[in-house]
Amino acid sequence: MGQVASSNLATPKTGKMAAKAPVEVFSATFADRVAGALWGMHIADAIAMPTHWYYGGQAQVQSDYGKITGYVKPKVELRGSIMALSNTGGAGRGSNDGDIIGSVIAHGKKPYWTRARSHHYHCTLDKGLEAQRVDQGIRFHCQSASNLRMPNAGLEVCRIAMDS
Repeated sequence: MGQVASSNLATPKTGKMAAKAPVEVFSATFADRVAGALWGMHIADAIAMPTHWYYGGQAQVQSDYGKITGYVKPKVELRGSIMALSNTGGAGRGSNDGDIIGSVIAHGKKPYWTRARSHHYHCTLDKGLEAQRVDQGIRFHCQSASNLRMPNAGLEVCRIAMDS
């Protein structure tokens, strides 16, 4: 741990000095900061996941979920979703007659591309699933880098990530 400092701050309402509160100063290495940034980025993405492809702003999000304070499973349907317009046999928009979606990718999930429905793009994901996949990906990368003795693979970041 780092040094302990104290803060002397005037309170906004009274202008009087607030009680001294100890503030711990952490000494983080570059690898600690990188690992923390990566975890923070992926946790934030997993928390935001149910709101992906919401273009109606805060009002639309709150009407579907209320205030999001943790991992949330996405709704099955998303008003205005254009997922059903996707070409299931190739790229872009098109018919849903193809079978790339359902047999090559997104195995068994072609029914979510039905023209009559407006499915959320992540409707089959559980809450927090993206964070779990990222965790698995980071651990796989770190294990591979370690096994291959890759010198520039961020092994110090991997050590920190795998210890958490």
